[in-house]
Amino acid sequence: MGKTVTLQLSEKEFNQMLLCFMLGDFVRGNVEDKNMSRAAEEAQMNLYMKLFKSAYDAGLKGSGKFEDAYFYGKDIEDKMLDLFEDFKEYVESGELAAQDEVLRQYIAEMEEEEKKQKKKRK
Repeated sequence: MGKTVTLQLSEKEFNQMLLCFMLGDFVRGNVEDKNMSRAAEEAQMNLYMKLFKSAYDAGLKGSGKFEDAYFYGKDIEDKMLDLFEDFKEYVESGELAAQDEVLRQYIAEMEEEEKKQKKKRK
């Protein structure tokens, strides 16, 4: 096991961190973890339990414990699903592709400018 990291977060910061973690985990799970090993699933669930226990220990609204399992963040989960749906709509609209093309063009222009600068230095 690696080094232990201790954080002190406000409730707002904790919720933001958990939202980002849950959203990233949701996307990753839909993209690459289709055949996650049992050990990896257990490690993932243990991490969620640590996070939910932290919320419970801090007395955050919406946290709780049932038998040996902690829970938290129904509102965060709902927000995560809304964000995911919004992102899907954004991608499907073609707006992301259009922005990618603008970014590719900008990078190509920057690379060309860098080449010109290198030639001038020689």
